[in-house]
Amino acid sequence: MTVEWRLILEQVQLEKVISDSSKAIQLNPRCADAYSNRGRAYFQLGQYDLAIADFDKAIELDPEFAAVYSNRASAYGYKGQCDLAIADLDKAIKVNPEYAYAYYNRASAYSEKGWHDMAFGDLNKAIKYDPGFALAYNNRGWIFIISGKYDLAIADFDKAIELDPELADAYGNRGRAYIMTGQYGPAIADLNKAIELYPGIAIGYYYRGLAYAETGNYDSAIADYKKVLDLSTDSELTKSAAQALSELEV
Repeated sequence: MTVEWRLILEQVQLEKVISDSSKAIQLNPRCADAYSNRGRAYFQLGQYDLAIADFDKAIELDPEFAAVYSNRASAYGYKGQCDLAIADLDKAIKVNPEYAYAYYNRASAYSEKGWHDMAFGDLNKAIKYDPGFALAYNNRGWIFIISGKYDLAIADFDKAIELDPELADAYGNRGRAYIMTGQYGPAIADLNKAIELYPGIAIGYYYRGLAYAETGNYDSAIADYKKVLDLSTDSELTKSAAQALSELEV
């Protein structure tokens, strides 16, 4: 199945969840689960305001519904409202102090605000309460990269990939850590895998281009930088790729 068809199928499934949940709400307007399920479907479709409205209602009906606080926080996060997200995640953790996903979500919000030490602490708790949480290892690995602790970062990415061999971000991040340590062959291999799993990952092409350039494979580097220009919606990434490309095409 192609990526395009998979996305179409996922959208159809989500729209069915919305329809089924709406029917459940008509039958029982006080069903918090129905609002929660519909809110999650709206969230996955990128309809964050509708998602938040449903999560609001679910919380009104069940103020101890920890998962809904976490899900509403995710929607706030995508709207750039980190403070509201953190407040919701504080509530989720108060309701369930061992809720690994809430710690993971709060760590993401902390990272958005540049509070990496606090994010690191929350990721440690997420891993403590769910040792199989691949995304938590991946995000902790990224904080190790920010801290210049590349060996620890690679170890966390190793663990994330062991737990979830389809996690494109972990391959991409490990590839970047390998570049930081001058290990360009393993970096290219990891970035190849990241791109295979997620062909639209512009930053993967950018870092693979860097690795190719460092190994003297300039034609491949140029091709990757051009791919970044085709795919990127990030102005800073686009600028970096254009600069790197201009230096190689002189």
